[in-house]
Amino acid sequence: MPTVYSVSQLVGYIKNVLESDGILQDIWVEGEVTNHFQAASKHHYFSISDGNSLIQCVLFRFGKGSENIKKR
Repeated sequence: MPTVYSVSQLVGYIKNVLESDGILQDIWVEGEVTNHFQAASKHHYFSISDGNSLIQCVLFRFGKGSENIKKR
C-alpha cells in the first residue's frame, strides 16, 4: 500500500525541492505561447509548448511583467 501524505507534507516537500535545486533558481523557458486568455480578474492564463511538451501557466494580475503582455 502506498504511503499517504497530507497536503502540507507534499507542499513542504515541493517547496524544499524548488528552493534547494540550483537549476530551478533562475529558469528561462522558450516555446510557443498558446491558449492565452485574460480573465476578468486581469490574470493571464496560457500554455507554453515546444511540440513535445506543454506547460500550463498563470501570470497573476500583479505579477512581475504582467503589465507588459500584449496580444498580437
